[in-house]
Amino acid sequence: MRHFNEFKEPVAASAQELSQDRQTLLAILNAIAENRFNDVALYLAEDIEMDIHGFSLFNGSWSGKEDVLEALKRNFSRVTEQRPRIIDLVTNDGHIVARFEEGGRLTETRNHYAVRGIQWYKFRDGKLAYFEQYVQAVPVLPESTP
Repeated sequence: MRHFNEFKEPVAASAQELSQDRQTLLAILNAIAENRFNDVALYLAEDIEMDIHGFSLFNGSWSGKEDVLEALKRNFSRVTEQRPRIIDLVTNDGHIVARFEEGGRLTETRNHYAVRGIQWYKFRDGKLAYFEQYVQAVPVLPESTP
């Protein structure tokens, strides 16, 4: 399990926005990493929207806190041994954009996966109101056998 507690310094709007939005994002990501989805719910707007593109196992669009939470639980139950890494993070006017890469294993097949992509977060009143992710699969080298 990898926690997101270090980001490169982002290009920021106000220090207060940066602090609140960044803290909210860190709280959400760490709660997901620890399978604490009840805690995730505390940081989501009631009318949150989520769109995921590019990784067929997770593609979809969801609206409303309950639907988004169910999709998050379902999607994260499908992967294990995740190794996410934030490459760049930019914050501006209630928005955070992250360029990331991630690898791990698919729970059902135990096959390795690797993706890289962009995540767009929009905050309103200290809560996550919109999330969109575009990912692209990247080649995974076969495991070496002894």
